[in-house]
Amino acid sequence: MRLDKQKKQTVEFQIEVEGTNSKILPRLVLWDKNMTVLFEGKMKDDGNGKIAVFEVEKLDKIFDSTEANAEIEVICENRYFKPWKSLIEFENPITVKVNERIEPKITEKSIRVEPLSVKKVRPRPEPNKPFAIKNKDGKVEEVFVLNVLPQKDSSLILEVIDDNKNQRKFTLRKRK
Repeated sequence: MRLDKQKKQTVEFQIEVEGTNSKILPRLVLWDKNMTVLFEGKMKDDGNGKIAVFEVEKLDKIFDSTEANAEIEVICENRYFKPWKSLIEFENPITVKVNERIEPKITEKSIRVEPLSVKKVRPRPEPNKPFAIKNKDGKVEEVFVLNVLPQKDSSLILEVIDDNKNQRKFTLRKRK
């Protein structure tokens, strides 16, 4: 038999008594080297015979071992019987404990991530801010954006002032 020490359980045994119809008082006794516990049971008839029902309380604060001895005691007509004796095991449910540490030890693990493809996203030009553009010669020059005019084809017309204080318009096309 196995019992879970961390929860209340109902344990049932079928008991057959021959030679009398007197009231039966069943008891379940559990013990180990440090503790003995007795649970008084109740009898019920399920149509196939008499059943002793025991409500076993939580045992985690009582037994610290992984097993205990068990026996059924029956008192009937002022007589005492021990018809069953066995060794029971306690199930060890999974428990998780967390202790906070003031200075946790951190082990460094390196993870390398490489993108499959990189799409360069150019920042959108904003009015009253500098912006870098490529001129007709392919050279990068920094201009000051005066105005941004979106077009229907997703391009932008920029009104800019260059380093020489020249005002001009520049078309910025969306990359594919």
